[in-house]
Amino acid sequence: MSGAALATWIGTPGPRPWPKAVMLGFCLLAVPLLWWSVLYPSPFRLARPEGAPPSPVLLVIGVLVLAPLIETAALAALHWLVVRRLGLGLPAFTIIAVIAAILAHVPLSIERSPVIAVLFLVFSWQYSAWSEASGRAGLAFGATALTHAAYNLGSLLLSPVWAVLLKA
Repeated sequence: MSGAALATWIGTPGPRPWPKAVMLGFCLLAVPLLWWSVLYPSPFRLARPEGAPPSPVLLVIGVLVLAPLIETAALAALHWLVVRRLGLGLPAFTIIAVIAAILAHVPLSIERSPVIAVLFLVFSWQYSAWSEASGRAGLAFGATALTHAAYNLGSLLLSPVWAVLLKA
């Protein structure tokens, strides 16, 4: 699939937007799988986090509910500011959204920052294109948050694979 065809597929809600949003989220799991597979043979080692891990309930609520809603709300506000208010257009919005997402996920790192860049490139494109295509910002918001939540669920389920690839 060419880049243009992929952008069109991501940017079109289609007749069944909710299942497509979930499928898109699970498809995004290929991003860390590919990037971290590239890093695996390198001498790179993931720094071990300090402190106690969060409780499982807090982790699930934060990762599956709060992060997708908060980050999609930030995308929606940024879209309103950049596209609607300032009239800078969708390419400017997408670039600004990717940069903001990378900077919001500190510390910057070789393992996380490229993955976050691709994820938020897709999330910002999905939000803006679905909003424009459907004329319904609520659909774009809900679908983008659902895509993000599906990705996060898949990441939680694949965390043992991620630990191996990142030599954690």
